Amino acid sequence: MATCDFHTCPLETLPVAVIDFETTGLDASTDRVVEVAVVHTDGFGRAVTVLQTLINPGQPIDPRATEIHGIADKDVQDAPRFADIVIPLMDSLNNRLVAAYNAPFDMRFLMAELGRVGITESLPALCIMELGQVLLARPRRRLETACREMKVPFRNGHRAADDALAAACLLHRYLRRMREAGYGTLATFHHICRHSLVRYYGQPLPPRTPRPRQQETASSTEWESLQVSCATLNDDLQRRLEAITSILVNGLQKASPLDWGRWMVPLDFDEPPPTAPTIQRPDPPAAELKPRPEERPDPNSPKYQVAADVADTLFPWRLEKKRQLARQAYETDVRRYNEKVSHWNALVLQYREQLELAKRQYQQRWSEYQQALAAYQERQRRYKAHAVQHNSHISAEKEGYFRGDPACVEKTMMRTLASSQLPDDFPTACHLSYDSETRILSVVRMAPRPDVIPQVKSYRPLKKEMTVKEVPMPTSERNRLYDNMVYQLVLRTLHEMFVADTARLISAVQVRIAVEGYDPATGHPALLVLARLTASREQYHNLRLETVDPQECFKALGGVTKARPSALRPIESLRDDQ
Repeated sequence: MATCDFHTCPLETLPVAVIDFETTGLDASTDRVVEVAVVHTDGFGRAVTVLQTLINPGQPIDPRATEIHGIADKDVQDAPRFADIVIPLMDSLNNRLVAAYNAPFDMRFLMAELGRVGITESLPALCIMELGQVLLARPRRRLETACREMKVPFRNGHRAADDALAAACLLHRYLRRMREAGYGTLATFHHICRHSLVRYYGQPLPPRTPRPRQQETASSTEWESLQVSCATLNDDLQRRLEAITSILVNGLQKASPLDWGRWMVPLDFDEPPPTAPTIQRPDPPAAELKPRPEERPDPNSPKYQVAADVADTLFPWRLEKKRQLARQAYETDVRRYNEKVSHWNALVLQYREQLELAKRQYQQRWSEYQQALAAYQERQRRYKAHAVQHNSHISAEKEGYFRGDPACVEKTMMRTLASSQLPDDFPTACHLSYDSETRILSVVRMAPRPDVIPQVKSYRPLKKEMTVKEVPMPTSERNRLYDNMVYQLVLRTLHEMFVADTARLISAVQVRIAVEGYDPATGHPALLVLARLTASREQYHNLRLETVDPQECFKALGGVTKARPSALRPIESLRDDQ
């Protein structure tokens, strides 16, 4: 996919695609991506957002993840699936160095999602957080903290577009620092610092300059914090070393016979259909507020009639006063009744207006529902068509495999290797060929270069300097670990191929472990084969791989190396056409 040599490209023109994912959780094997953003940038600081979209993960979002990024299930129910955006996503990464802040996290999810749609391509990647660690000699820090230190604007954290743009601006500041320090290319930086940043996420920090000794004694809180940071670094380093030294053991535990069912796509479309809307009718006015006819004041009612007594006859003005009070009482009651009628009429009018508004809103939601339903049915149709087509290909591949068709055998074994779980920064590329006459399967499996082995053996806190001292790992030990890793990778490949071959079509497996480099004879890019081993099925069944010494077993089976693999002296070079 990438044709540019990112190691030798000048930093000011280095083409970079900064990616950021928001997910349903932290486990790439079970959780899914819910938002993706890609920002194109270079050493000049130009940054353009070329892709930004929510993604329907096809599964519920963990509430704890929603608390972080604010994306809920309702936000992504109408969003495209990852398979719908994979083409523009891969186009946005084409011929660019992929970069991300905390690249191991984003690359794990990217490769997991690509694997689910059948793409097993290996992508070059750079960890911006690790670059800051190496360049500034500082421990791991959050993106927001790093941006604040480098005076990079940061807003709306944990949303893909904003995080990717902030990471791109931060990368520009780091690349400018590198150029000011005299590093013109990543290869120059690698040569001077002995630290490869491309396609590697776990290499420890380079020796850092101690801070000037302070007159004051460090507080106990600072010292405890430094000890905790040192313990975290040691834990990360130990997990890194265990992953490298347990390649064979992990392969023995996870390898299994061919399971064609796990490569099939379920025909059931698990996305729930949109919900039909319902009309939200307003509440009618309360019946007790409606004026009754019998409540209307009657001027002939005894309440408003005046009875004259003897005094009224003697004093006519008293009778007139009583009549005036009766008329006022009647008029007051009439006014109150009319106000009650007016209020009732206003309530009825308001109710009718609210009902009309509810009907219009319902019609709008119904129209939107019809559109959503049509889109849902189209996605369902496309999904089922894709599932049927994919499953038919898998069925044809299965039939071809049991017939011994070389192309199907190669494709099947390639699927097995693609699902092999190696450390995150190990290359996933491999090349296979099967000879149906000799029944020999040839496998070229890519391995990382020796700088995959950490240069640090452990971290120690220094109280006086209030810094972390890196205890270097001896070169001899690093070489021993790398050699052992290569031998384990050879034996693991043998095991995975023979276990997967349920039809027993393969009589022998030839494994070649290679790294990317340059042909010493021609100077052209090539795959440098560091180790080669051919073993028959009988030889494999006579092994107890869980107890063997990888190097001794490799030699006993007739394995070939020109020197120790860590010396990178190839026994042969393979070009692309080979």
